[in-house]
Amino acid sequence: MVTAHKAYTAVIFTSQRNDIDHEGYAVAAAAMGELVRSQPGYHSHSSWRNLDGFGVTISYWDSAEDARAWKMVLAHQDVQEQGASTWYEWYRVEVADVYRHYESLNSGPNPYRTGAAATSTSSEES
Repeated sequence: MVTAHKAYTAVIFTSQRNDIDHEGYAVAAAAMGELVRSQPGYHSHSSWRNLDGFGVTISYWDSAEDARAWKMVLAHQDVQEQGASTWYEWYRVEVADVYRHYESLNSGPNPYRTGAAATSTSSEES
């Protein structure tokens, strides 16, 4: 079923973790997970990482401007720099405007519905 919604922005972060400083990474990921929830225009995010260290985090925002403002938060910039220099072999960021989406009508939890709490489906967030 096509559901009519106001357009929104998705930021897709894909990365390959290395085997350095797992504890520091986990602490930073948890801190960013808390901080992002307080940002204007933030809806939710989900993260997955496989056993080989390949991961995907998708965050949802009211607008590209809101997503860009999150990128500019000083604490987030510090963690981005730490990630680039220490935790990731590589990463890629894609920003997309979503004009339409499809969803099931099942009554179970759906983290992508507007206003839903942020979720993580793995123990590590990127």
